[in-house]
Amino acid sequence: MHLSKIGKLFLIITLFFVSSYGFSAPKKEKTKAIKKEKTTLVSSGIKHSKAKALTAKAKKKSVKSPTKSAKSIGKSTKNETKKRYGVKGANLTYMKVSNKKLTYREKGKNHTTINKEASRQYGQVGTASYYGGMFHGRKTASGEIYNKNGFTAAHKTLALGSYALVTNLRNGRKVIVRINDRGPFSHSRVIDLSVGAAREIGMIHSGVAKVRIEALQVDKQGYISGKGAQALLQLAKKEGLPLKIKGEGNTLAIKAK
Repeated sequence: MHLSKIGKLFLIITLFFVSSYGFSAPKKEKTKAIKKEKTTLVSSGIKHSKAKALTAKAKKKSVKSPTKSAKSIGKSTKNETKKRYGVKGANLTYMKVSNKKLTYREKGKNHTTINKEASRQYGQVGTASYYGGMFHGRKTASGEIYNKNGFTAAHKTLALGSYALVTNLRNGRKVIVRINDRGPFSHSRVIDLSVGAAREIGMIHSGVAKVRIEALQVDKQGYISGKGAQALLQLAKKEGLPLKIKGEGNTLAIKAK
């Protein structure tokens, strides 16, 4: 009987210790583990955010700060014609010019193009207009895509592939255009310039201007001849630009050194 009481007491004490320490310890360990996990997640989240921010900053920097080669390309794309001949405009390179006469009909009227030699010696004074808008991105008569910001023009009869020195007679400003389209088909206008060319000679605001057109052609050796060759020679000389010169009068041909 005495031993039974001692045994019961021992059992009660054992149960007390088990309930106090045996079950509470895992809870404490679990709490510590949860806290540690949360700390790790927060820390990794901060690191991830910093990494994303650094990546975004690097991308932004790479966009805003172009390489030296990109800057040099930008400089090299400045107008070559201005640098070589003293007047801004289309790049004067060899273009195949047709020697055939073609007749086409537009707005109830027939138009016949002039041959290569007649185009080379072509000169005219008349009213110029310009076009862009819905024509931008469309095919021209030559087959190339029209770029309103380029230095091109439409003419009813000049051979495609010819160039022209166009002078605004009101302000004396000049531009060189390449003939790649047909038009304008208004009776009062003789040439339709691209927006870029019109801007260069200061006729955007007025929309039209009285101009002088002097044709040019470039041969396979890069020599420029035609009605406008003499005027182009004078412009280059005025700017002190070195040229190769051969012939005179109607046979005058020039080329930048």
